[in-house]
Amino acid sequence: MIYLSPFWKYKSIVDINECMEGGARCHKDAGCLNNKGSYNCICSGEFYGDGKNCRGWYK
Repeated sequence: MIYLSPFWKYKSIVDINECMEGGARCHKDAGCLNNKGSYNCICSGEFYGDGKNCRGWYK
């Protein structure tokens, strides 16, 4: 998310880190990667999916 600060003389864009602030909605088996204005969820190691839904690899 991007927040425009009203307190600066010149408008500035402040990036909110959803991963650190708890706003990210990632699966418990996924990591969070903050981007400017957004975030990505990435399934960890032996899991696959879109990061919001991760499944294990079955042998």
